[in-house]
Amino acid sequence: MNPIRNLLAAGLGAIIAQAAAAQDAAPLSWDVEARHQAASETLDRLAFLIGDWELEAHFGEGEDAATTTALMHARWAMGGHAIEAEYFYPPLIEGRPDYYAVTLFGARLDGDNLRAASTNSLGNRKVLDEVEFDAGLAEDEIVFIQSGELFNDRAGINRIIFHSVSENEFRVRQDASLDGETWEIGGFSYIARRVR
Repeated sequence: MNPIRNLLAAGLGAIIAQAAAAQDAAPLSWDVEARHQAASETLDRLAFLIGDWELEAHFGEGEDAATTTALMHARWAMGGHAIEAEYFYPPLIEGRPDYYAVTLFGARLDGDNLRAASTNSLGNRKVLDEVEFDAGLAEDEIVFIQSGELFNDRAGINRIIFHSVSENEFRVRQDASLDGETWEIGGFSYIARRVR
């Protein structure tokens, strides 16, 4: 056999053996209950989301305020490399369809921050990037800036803040801004209580 072919075959064999050993050490599975060992530990900061939640959701303020009960289910996804959260809201206005959304949270490859992509039944597509920001709520707050196709036409940017996290409850507040400097605080918020 040609010496170059031997060398290539040996090199290819070593690559295949190394990949097989890595697969044995960390097998991929779609049905997982924890972060994959190769995924960023940054994702563990959102592990509190895993489970089923009932949401006490608040929209608007004053006379325009509305409250409803919604549901959220979150699980490890993509073989433990992401967290998928599904939201379901009944219609706030009679005759309107139910509202649902799916958000996929992951860790950025270029740092320690989180990132997410979201879509909903209105057809909006959004990207959320974690930012360092003190919203003055609690030490455990996780803040995302959301951009994309927002259903709030008055806002160019939304700021989504997860805070007051405990084992069986957490809170989310969404602020709106046209310029990223001045914020309309709390146009939407919810309290999530664990169902299981």
